[in-house]
Amino acid sequence: MTGTTPNRLPLLALICALFAVPTLAVATGESSVPKLTDTAIKVTATVIGIAPSPAVAATEVTPLEATATLIEVNDKQAFKKAVKAARPGDRIVLANGVWTDFEIVFSAHGTSTMPITLTAETKGKVIISGRSNLRLSGEHLIVSGLVFKNGYSPTNTVIAFRRTKGEYANNSRVTELVIDHFNNPERHETDFWVMLYGKNNRFDHNHLEGKSNNGVTMAVRLDSEDSQQNHHRIDHNYFGPRPVLGSNGGETLRIGTSHYSLTDSFTTVENNYFDRCNGEVEIISNKSGRNIFRGNVFFESRGTLTLRHGNDNLVEGNVFFGNDVDHTGGIRLINKRQTIRNNYLSGLTGHRFGGALVVMNGVPNSPINRYHQVEDSVIEGNTIINSDHIELAAGSDAERSAVPITSTFRNNLIVNDEETDSIAVHDDISGIRFSDNVLSGVARTPSEKGFESRTVTMQAATNGLLYPVDTDLSAVGVSRSLEVLNREHTGASWYAKPGYEGAFDGGRVAKVSPGDDKIFDAIQNSGPGDIIELAAGDYTEAKILQLDRPITLRGPAGDDGRAVIHFERTTLFEIQDGGGLKLEHVEIDGDLAPDTYGNSAVRTSPYSMLGNYQLIADGISVKNLNVNHSFHFLKVAKHTFAQSIQIRNSTFENITGDVIALARETDDLGIYNGEYVSIVNSSFTNVDGSLANIYRGGTDESTFGPHFTLENCVLDTVGGGKRNKSNASVRLQGVQVATISGNRFKNSRGIRVIETVGDPITRLSENEFDGTEAPAIGPFVRADN
Repeated sequence: MTGTTPNRLPLLALICALFAVPTLAVATGESSVPKLTDTAIKVTATVIGIAPSPAVAATEVTPLEATATLIEVNDKQAFKKAVKAARPGDRIVLANGVWTDFEIVFSAHGTSTMPITLTAETKGKVIISGRSNLRLSGEHLIVSGLVFKNGYSPTNTVIAFRRTKGEYANNSRVTELVIDHFNNPERHETDFWVMLYGKNNRFDHNHLEGKSNNGVTMAVRLDSEDSQQNHHRIDHNYFGPRPVLGSNGGETLRIGTSHYSLTDSFTTVENNYFDRCNGEVEIISNKSGRNIFRGNVFFESRGTLTLRHGNDNLVEGNVFFGNDVDHTGGIRLINKRQTIRNNYLSGLTGHRFGGALVVMNGVPNSPINRYHQVEDSVIEGNTIINSDHIELAAGSDAERSAVPITSTFRNNLIVNDEETDSIAVHDDISGIRFSDNVLSGVARTPSEKGFESRTVTMQAATNGLLYPVDTDLSAVGVSRSLEVLNREHTGASWYAKPGYEGAFDGGRVAKVSPGDDKIFDAIQNSGPGDIIELAAGDYTEAKILQLDRPITLRGPAGDDGRAVIHFERTTLFEIQDGGGLKLEHVEIDGDLAPDTYGNSAVRTSPYSMLGNYQLIADGISVKNLNVNHSFHFLKVAKHTFAQSIQIRNSTFENITGDVIALARETDDLGIYNGEYVSIVNSSFTNVDGSLANIYRGGTDESTFGPHFTLENCVLDTVGGGKRNKSNASVRLQGVQVATISGNRFKNSRGIRVIETVGDPITRLSENEFDGTEAPAIGPFVRADN
């Protein structure tokens, strides 16, 4: 352990705090309180006839008459000795401080009335950092109060309810534990934060935030009989923001795998808060049977609670708040005997597999890892408000041709404030029996029977949800008794949850005058969200401006002159992990860049980045990126990811490379380099490379992006350079949503769109092509060798 010497709690005070009783009510078996040394001290205290306080009873099992053995340790060796000697009822306390490179093995056997506990001296004050993890095995164990941050696991799991294969934890509990951005530094190196094995375990009131590399945040494993029919409980956890991964493998919670998907798990997932969990299309991926998902809240989370595999599952009393955030979804239904009832879904924008409610087509005689037919399922008493897409018989194609059968859709309420064609039917739905459903503001009903269309007025109830004013609709939609989980009632109460502020412009303002390396000096003294205001004049930077925090660089606007930035290195800006760049009203001139190929004005770190960055260019001018060939505006590395790139109201001229090339992920595994690219109201002249070259290869369907927008721009002599391998002014492969509208292409290479997977949306309208070939749009065809 490193850090300050931990403060020692007197034994008497520790026991009093544990049982919430006056000091005089405690009798100890020691004549005096010993002074703790650098080794573990084991002291026995007998508590007679005193019940624990309600707060303690909620988190620990403590007998009324028991021998409570407190063992405080302050180094790893002492911890190992304490665990080896632990007996039922013992309580092992880690001293406050930072424990570095600590692989915790907690293997012991308590009893139902006398569990063995591992906890922190002070909850939140024991930090587990570096290459560390936690493995539990045995019976009746409790772990609480630890914080994992500033490191990553040396194995594939941070917390595992097993020591090795076959040595599982049963009847055990992890509570009030934090894992905060504890990520492997390689973005696509797969690991997991929590793996539940064994049986009858509970994972509750924990805080998991910032999983950024590949791998499920939390998984329940069923890969042995000792972990099947497990009856685990996952409750009152805070699943904090998980950024877009840009590939498959970004689920927040998975129960089972396809291989064991016809096995029952009996896992209950209830009263958890999923806050902006955006990793991929499946927020929860259910892949086993007889699980319950109840009372959870999904807040602005992209994707769905997906019943991907497994039968006989219940989805009940959950609340989905999309708030019109892109790709927010609800519930996706596959397989047999599923029940979806009394769920509230509002403001969801997702479509296709990410819609508010999705009933899938299956594959006839499906292999275990594909799509089993929906049958004998019930969808009842749900309320869906102002949500863009309900998909019935979704995914219908030559393979997925088994339509839903022997299922029921009843007493559901679907309301839109403005009339919307929100229910899509993709195949035969005669196998679904519709009855007593009410629609308001829905343009078309999916069936002639089972739906009443009428105007429904909604009003907020005491639980904050909207219900019909008309009393005759009381039996339709969600129950008025549905309780909405409060975010603050989840996770560890002593650990702060993240806010909702933006990355840019939230810090202080620093004013800078022209000169040499003035911007470098200002960035060195800046903090996250700071704004560096440049006066009009020339700035020459001899050093690379490395950004590991979001920074705004703002020049004068209007007629107050220009701030012109020259640079002498192979790049001007390098966005590193945690960094972001916003440029406003500045001019970037590449006239002083070295005479070498492959320069750039902005580049990412050359190494894998966990953080998703943003790049915004508003009202800027970029010129003379032409001292040698392949001089790019933005140059990215493999395994880096842009959450958004925005160019607006800007001019670019005399560039020998690409303006934006997000095409480094060429392994065709469904991985890509950026989620949103938007270019509007800008001009591009004499650009040898592409304005935009975006690539997403492979056939995986687990992501929503990339997205691309090009509107009201002028492209004059763009894409014609001999080294432009894309052979286009704009080349999009695997882009899921593309809008190209109101642009003028003059003496430029054409637009090339290659559609590969999913149901891509490509919109081209009101573009002018002068001396430019017509757009080429079509499916990807792989040439035979």
